Amino acid sequence: IIFDVLFVGEGSDPSGDNEFERALSGSKVILGAELSRQEVAGSEVLELVTPLERFANAASGVALVNLPERFEHVRGFLPFSSEESQGLRSFAEIAAGFDIVHPEEHEVPGERDLINFYGPAGYGLKTYSYYQILESEVAFPAQYIKDKVVFVGLML
Repeated sequence: IIFDVLFVGEGSDPSGDNEFERALSGSKVILGAELSRQEVAGSEVLELVTPLERFANAASGVALVNLPERFEHVRGFLPFSSEESQGLRSFAEIAAGFDIVHPEEHEVPGERDLINFYGPAGYGLKTYSYYQILESEVAFPAQYIKDKVVFVGLML
């Protein structure tokens, strides 16, 4: 499960935070981090915004939710060795099977490598609304997402 959601601070309900931390422990869950653009003294600086430490420690890993834009489009990966990424992989790489525990076992995309998107925008990947899975009166067929990479986040 890949959360395209930032969990950067404590929630309003400490028991909910404790339950979320327990659910993360022992699960195959990746949490999101974000490279945020900040203006400092008239120049743009990238700041890495990471999940709350207790959540990051309980999750399987942390990956970048955003990728660099070129000409207002996401086309490639942020180099693994970049100072800004601090060694974090992107969600795209994690979903494609990149092992964050053993990165040396994989060919690392470079700055000039492009992402091969799967089909035209809005097609190719099956999407389900939150209510269909968790709040529906009809049970959601678990086989639809069993043994799949599942992204949880806002669909634009």
